[in-house]
Amino acid sequence: MRTCIILNPIAGGVKNIDAIQDRLRGLKAERLCISQQAGDAEKFASECSDFDLIVSEGGDGTLNEVVNGIAQGGPRSDRSWPARPAPLIWSA
Repeated sequence: MRTCIILNPIAGGVKNIDAIQDRLRGLKAERLCISQQAGDAEKFASECSDFDLIVSEGGDGTLNEVVNGIAQGGPRSDRSWPARPAPLIWSA
């Protein structure tokens, strides 16, 4: 399954971005995209619109950009749109 993870590192006041990136890399996604400015998540999602799974890690603005980017990437007849919050829970 081709997977792309799109991360907004400043969403939610993240304190340890290095630990989050390490854990996300552990998921073995084909692409890990890290947004640095407004519009990046939309661009990444558009580029990855043919992937089987796109994971949006950030806030509601990040999710909005990702959905818009997928829509711009073109239609897929087998596309489903399961969008729900998926909080990351870290243990010390």
